Amino acid sequence: MSLPPTNVYLLEGMMERGLPFVAAYLKKKLNRPVIITDNTGYIHYPSTESTDASVDNLFITLPPGINEEEYYYQEEDGSLFCQLGHKNTRAFVIIKNLPKDMISKTIPVISEARLAINNYFFSLYIIRSEKEKFEKKFAEDLFIKNSVNIRNIIKMCERALDINKNPYFVLLAQIDEAETEIDLGTIRFYTVEYAKKHNVEFIPIYWDHYLMFFIPALYREDTLEMYPDLPKSTKFDNWKKAVENKFNIVISAGLGQMYTIKDLHKSYIEARIALVLPGLMGKKGFIQRFSDLGIFSFIFSQDEENVKKYCQKTLGPLVEHDEKTTDELLPTLRKFLDSGLNWKVTADSMFIHVNTLRYRVAKIEQLLDADLSSMNDRVNLYTAIKVWDTLTVLGFLN
Repeated sequence: MSLPPTNVYLLEGMMERGLPFVAAYLKKKLNRPVIITDNTGYIHYPSTESTDASVDNLFITLPPGINEEEYYYQEEDGSLFCQLGHKNTRAFVIIKNLPKDMISKTIPVISEARLAINNYFFSLYIIRSEKEKFEKKFAEDLFIKNSVNIRNIIKMCERALDINKNPYFVLLAQIDEAETEIDLGTIRFYTVEYAKKHNVEFIPIYWDHYLMFFIPALYREDTLEMYPDLPKSTKFDNWKKAVENKFNIVISAGLGQMYTIKDLHKSYIEARIALVLPGLMGKKGFIQRFSDLGIFSFIFSQDEENVKKYCQKTLGPLVEHDEKTTDELLPTLRKFLDSGLNWKVTADSMFIHVNTLRYRVAKIEQLLDADLSSMNDRVNLYTAIKVWDTLTVLGFLN
């Protein structure tokens, strides 16, 4: 079955002259403004290159639930949204200022361009997929195998960064809350455009369930001395606010300390700790620097085996007891300390009687040779539990 001549004409024109060729055809046929976006709402036509620093101008807000409809008409401004492609190759053709009675005549015209537009976005998907594979391998080489080719990092940044000598920070970000499901890959794409618009020197990577940044060390303008840590107010803080406002989400981030590239895996581990530990304490929407974790910074700066031994020495008797019984002494101690030694709150949260809780606390004090009325003992046990829980989440105790 042969394709209609117009479809072939538009496909060949797109391959030779790009998406503007297809858009120009639609504009001429429909005599209406035309916008073409990808599945994130990023505008591929018309060109958004300008001196405007607002990255939001690069995106259009797609109506809620539009992914479930092939055609969607927005009556308040007369916009027709036509969905083409599927999943990661999905695109939207948006016709502005369209009277409702023109919809039936408009859709067949857009259908003529379906093949060309689908081909364009499928090609982009292939390119992005290869880039994501490269980034995944890069991250695994750096943080799991602890080896990386310097040239690979340079490939990931459009400007010449002195990767060999200058130190870098690793920052990890994750979504805490979102009104609707949002993919970190979409945020990464938004972040790339944000960095271009605001001249921000960081390299974002979407890896695992994190959005990861490599951030170059900053220098003082007056002395040209290097900051030992990122200043409290940076362009990254502004990025966080911009992303949260754009996508209606809450983001938390953990920042490691600065290292040269050969030791950058240490900054990655520190960033994970800085992200996990406050979360265990119930915090959300934070930017936590590893260097600001107080006693925890000191503890986690020690050799990993020594940190494990510290936890085992402090909490080992409870762990061994819980493995042989159903008493749940370690969870009980965790809840009891988190509640500020509130008997009723702890008992209610564990769905046990207060007398059962009193039995468990007495058993805990006996096994650990501790006195929970002592501030020193409480602080020591609280610290050890948070370190233990952090190691567990990070997979270091497996």
